[in-house]
Amino acid sequence: MTRLLPALVLLALTGGLPAQFPAPLPNEERLPLLDGGFWQVGPGLSGQLTDEQHAAEVAHMTELGMDIIIVQYTASQYDHDAGTYYAYVHGTNLPLHPALEGKDPIGAIMEAAEEHGVRVILGGLLMPLPRHENYEENIAIWTSEETMDYRRAVIERFKDSPAFVGWYTPNEPNPADLHAAGADPQLMIDATAETIEVVLETKPDLGIVKCIGLYLEPRNGVLSPASEEYLDAFWRPWVEQLDAVDVWMVIDGVGTRLSNLEHTDMAQRWARELAHEHGKQYWTDVENAHMAAGDYRPMTMEELAASLGVAARHGERLVTFDYAHYMSRESPKPDAVELHHDYAAYREALLGQQGSGVADPF
Repeated sequence: MTRLLPALVLLALTGGLPAQFPAPLPNEERLPLLDGGFWQVGPGLSGQLTDEQHAAEVAHMTELGMDIIIVQYTASQYDHDAGTYYAYVHGTNLPLHPALEGKDPIGAIMEAAEEHGVRVILGGLLMPLPRHENYEENIAIWTSEETMDYRRAVIERFKDSPAFVGWYTPNEPNPADLHAAGADPQLMIDATAETIEVVLETKPDLGIVKCIGLYLEPRNGVLSPASEEYLDAFWRPWVEQLDAVDVWMVIDGVGTRLSNLEHTDMAQRWARELAHEHGKQYWTDVENAHMAAGDYRPMTMEELAASLGVAARHGERLVTFDYAHYMSRESPKPDAVELHHDYAAYREALLGQQGSGVADPF
């Protein structure tokens, strides 16, 4: 286990944030358990579940000791043919996604979160894909007045909810793609700053969370797990310039071809040190599924436990991707329900063994 953060450092990492925003947890003797999870809300899973099931799942999460939900996106990917995003939130300036007619999943999640004491961090819009093609045009769409008005509308709808504590900026730029296309990363940094400025003008007390993806590094013509030097050269300018970001979070990449346990351990240590160097919190997003080469399926509990063991050395909060699709008790996927119950047993065993000196159950 890493050493306990001094009290003054912990205090510094919460300065300026609303009292209800999740405070950093020291890593000394921290159990490898989740604090929350990502929810992908949209035409896929939300098209199959009722609002009542979404609300019930919030309660199920709290039974697993989780009290943070990050709604990854509040709108669809950009539809180039239609020339628009489709909203996942009712009553905004963008057209509602057809699959959500008669449904209000984010509203149901927020109401249930208020009831159960869960903190909700809402995600913004994803830059049009692929990001590195027509790069400047995509940035212009992502920062257009229409999309800025959408961010304002989403925040206005939920700004009085005590559960609404943060905003997640979801873009995961791939340095190799940007470099190959001759795209200047500074344009994306500046665009991200613009979107954060609008968010904080609309609701100044929101905490801002930004992800770091562990995309592969080209070395001698081969794509390999990114070195610390490669990560630092690309991401340090982001952390230095985006001072309004409160939490930097590595997506651990395990279960994809981007990383493995040894590599993500290095990357999470690097990111934690970089975040703390700039007075920011560091969280880890722990993948809970295999997501490589179209093989999308939940991990086994043994696999997830190994990733949690690494993340607990570094992350002041641990969230999992994607709780809604791969770990939900209300899911129509039997293997997701199985992982939910397996994690409940894993957590109960760890809590029961706390301080007993008994080996971890996985």
